[in-house]
Amino acid sequence: MIFVYFILTVFLPFILTDDECGVTVTKCVNTNYRTLSGECTNLKNPNWGTPQSTYDRFAQPRYGPDGTIRKAVNGSDLPNARLVSRMVYQDNTLPEKRLTMSAIETGQFVAHDLSFAFLDGNTGLCCSASQQWLEEKPEQCRSVKIPENDPSYELYNVTCIAVTRSHTNKDFNCSTNLKYDEQLTETNAFLDLSLIYGLTEEIHKTLRAYKDGKLKLDIRNGQEWFLQSKTHLECFFSLSTDRCYRTGDSRVDQNPLLTIIHLMWAREHNRLASKLKSLNPNWNDEKLFQTARQIAIAEHQYITYYELLPLFLGRETMLKNNIIHKKPGFINDYDENIRPHIYNEHAQAGMRRFHTMVQGDVDLVNEEGCPYRNANLRDVINKPHWLEERDNFNGITRGMNNQPAIAPDTFTRREMSSFLFISNKPVGADIISIDLQRSRIHGLATYNDIREKCGLKKAETFDDFLDHIEPKKVKLLKELYDHPNSVDLLVGGTMERVKEGTMAGPTFNCIMLKQFYKTRKSDRLWFENSQSGLTERQLSEIRKASISKLFCDNAVGIKTMQKHGFLQVSKM
Repeated sequence: MIFVYFILTVFLPFILTDDECGVTVTKCVNTNYRTLSGECTNLKNPNWGTPQSTYDRFAQPRYGPDGTIRKAVNGSDLPNARLVSRMVYQDNTLPEKRLTMSAIETGQFVAHDLSFAFLDGNTGLCCSASQQWLEEKPEQCRSVKIPENDPSYELYNVTCIAVTRSHTNKDFNCSTNLKYDEQLTETNAFLDLSLIYGLTEEIHKTLRAYKDGKLKLDIRNGQEWFLQSKTHLECFFSLSTDRCYRTGDSRVDQNPLLTIIHLMWAREHNRLASKLKSLNPNWNDEKLFQTARQIAIAEHQYITYYELLPLFLGRETMLKNNIIHKKPGFINDYDENIRPHIYNEHAQAGMRRFHTMVQGDVDLVNEEGCPYRNANLRDVINKPHWLEERDNFNGITRGMNNQPAIAPDTFTRREMSSFLFISNKPVGADIISIDLQRSRIHGLATYNDIREKCGLKKAETFDDFLDHIEPKKVKLLKELYDHPNSVDLLVGGTMERVKEGTMAGPTFNCIMLKQFYKTRKSDRLWFENSQSGLTERQLSEIRKASISKLFCDNAVGIKTMQKHGFLQVSKM
């Protein structure tokens, strides 16, 4: 789940070639330890999946002329993204029956680990400083014009939501074999905790203690915290005057629940390093660090695939599709011919549907499991200092493992659809409008295209959507779109009835299943491959990892927690 409103993107120190976009690799060393950039994970194609490589496609893109946003079938503009957000994604607080907010925020963490659109935001503003629509704006802008009479924005005379285009292969004359524009990603395509360790040596060096194999964390009030920073780049998202956190990813401060997930993994690395040092006192710093990193990444992969994704996609379906396995030992199913690159449809639509499941308030819970206070999400976004005040950290850590998520539907809290990144303004951004506009900028195939690709009947009329969408929602589609072939993937996919045992309908389930199959199969160093460097005994220990154990081992002051932190206590 990627909260992106407005970002200054700085060109990473990677070289883009006129062949495959991404890192230019001169030589690979066959090692069990990962590179930061992901280079040489595939020894046959060493720059596959590296930063600033292209996204992959589930289906042929749908662009307008010269890579512009496509038109509707009748030649008119697609319905305004903010109008779609207002009509389809209305405010509601219906709780999810099983999942906690910990599951949703871990899902966001996973999404960030795999994808970060490389935005073309180096010059100019896409809206005025007072959030007004600009008739003349920089070429890279793809802002959303807010329609008249918008109930959230009209009162404050706000007429613009800033959105920029993403860089493509054509901007850097790479991957020239592609017949269409393909966007670039800033991160690598591997599930490797790059959010914690960074993608470049330059960043990585600032995060390491270079002592006892540890990451550099500060001790404040008896707890380990990220280093604080106030450089413009690292604090771009922190719109207040407070210092923000320095880690491997600039999105760390976006909301306090996400920040906690980041911090738990950094603390886990240091816990592992301490344990390794006590067992191996002769190991040097580098050996301790790389081994702790190797184990932490393996735990991250195990928790994601064996604890989180079965709740999103269904355990039996994942077993059937060889995404997870019952076999206790190594699986060794690596395929060097599978590109690890993330599907554009997964990053810009499939995983975005979980934005609708984010609560508008975050509960603070005591040791007995009782909420004693809550904070409105709009008041704590981009304010990491809030976590270090009073007992906020322990309270919200318990809360995210206790508070239900919002039910998976098209309903969305106003904190997400009108007050995101509000800072000192009276009104904020709309994540749904941004997500929808971004999906159009990326030229995603239509909902009807992907339905057919996933084995469903291609709709000839709107009523053909009734097989997986409720009648009242099909009626909305008729009001918004001119033809079934005009319907956006994000909108149609989110509207589908949720399949039992999952958190999405058949189309988004299809996309995510294929992506997560691809992610494990294309990773030579996946924890279930013997090439990972893990021993059978280590693999057995890694399979004991869980999100609750991660919190219990690393959250000072948390004494008890349910066995399955992604599930509400009454649903276990």
